[in-house]
Amino acid sequence: MRALVLAAFATLMMAAVASAAPLANARNGYAPLVADADELIPNQYIVVFRPDVSVAEARFFSRSMGLEKDASMRFMNIGRRFKALAAYLDEEALEQIRARTDIVDYVEQDSIVRADAFTTQPNATWGIDRVDQTNLPLDSKYNYHTTAGAGVDVYVVDTGINNGHTDFGGRSSSGYNFHSGTPNANDDNGHGTHCAGTIGGTTWGVAKKANLIGVKVLGALGSGSLSNVAAGVSWSAQQHAASAHKRSVASMSLGGGASLVIDDAVEAATKQGLAVIVASGNSNADACNYSPARSPFAFTVNASDRSDWRASFSNYGSCTDIFAPGVSITSAWIGSSTATNTISGTSMACPHVSGAAALILSREGSMAPATLFNKIVADATNGVISNVNGSPNRLLRTPYDM
Repeated sequence: MRALVLAAFATLMMAAVASAAPLANARNGYAPLVADADELIPNQYIVVFRPDVSVAEARFFSRSMGLEKDASMRFMNIGRRFKALAAYLDEEALEQIRARTDIVDYVEQDSIVRADAFTTQPNATWGIDRVDQTNLPLDSKYNYHTTAGAGVDVYVVDTGINNGHTDFGGRSSSGYNFHSGTPNANDDNGHGTHCAGTIGGTTWGVAKKANLIGVKVLGALGSGSLSNVAAGVSWSAQQHAASAHKRSVASMSLGGGASLVIDDAVEAATKQGLAVIVASGNSNADACNYSPARSPFAFTVNASDRSDWRASFSNYGSCTDIFAPGVSITSAWIGSSTATNTISGTSMACPHVSGAAALILSREGSMAPATLFNKIVADATNGVISNVNGSPNRLLRTPYDM
């Protein structure tokens, strides 16, 4: 398991976790233990239950082992597909749990999530200008269908949202704060607000009428735990399943080295009907070595610059799906109701695509994630990005431009 980092110019470099053997097969009588991150959290683990174990059985096992006795023990599930428990375990408890191969699929040690974004010049608006047209030069206009994402819920799995910002017009709200275990998902970092602004801000956004829900999994320093991220994905999938309209997107501008827990959570959320759109990462490396970018169930976004080149930092490769603007992107920020910031990263590219997904769902109604992703691909501009380095040469183009 690897530490995850925000994709806004993160600098952590990590190798992939070896996972060739099927995890369902116990090794030496014990469920596999994955513990290979740069910053492991001592004695904190994520216990993932076997696919054939029911939610009730998983919860009964957790309680019988005394694993849900305080706030540090958190159970999460996405239907029957993904069931996990974040728990503090000493060596004896860890060994006992791993020995229960009839119940436990694998255990992954929790780790720290970190980020490092940087600021560039102010007052850039080129991103949404680029995605509504096929070719350069930019025309200083952004054309979009009048539905503009109305009726679509976008779960921003990030640092929270500055709900008081005027650019959101009352359409943003707190979902849940997994960093502190409270309902208040206010942003004290800025990254999540910036992404939300690109998705659905009145000024900076692609889908200007979409509902924006902050799912806070990272704190003020842009750090948190892997288990927070998994819990945020699980919560978002549950909200989607409970909604009447079933028009939802999860936008995840974070990533890092390979993580089985994150891969499994994304797969389960997608099979629940939630479209998961993710950043490819900023290591100028093959995205197939990073999660959730490598997941075949996620829609993975690389960053391009205003000259239609792959951004120098952007990951790449066959595990990615599309390019979108990610260099010097201006959007909403924290600190006031009108604050803005201009930053770069695949974190900034990902929300452009999340906004485009909201436009499609608003116009055409609920559909399977694979169908939605195919529509985004069909609308894309082909062959205009330079130095794709094995990536599909597609640039986001928003539908229903006029």
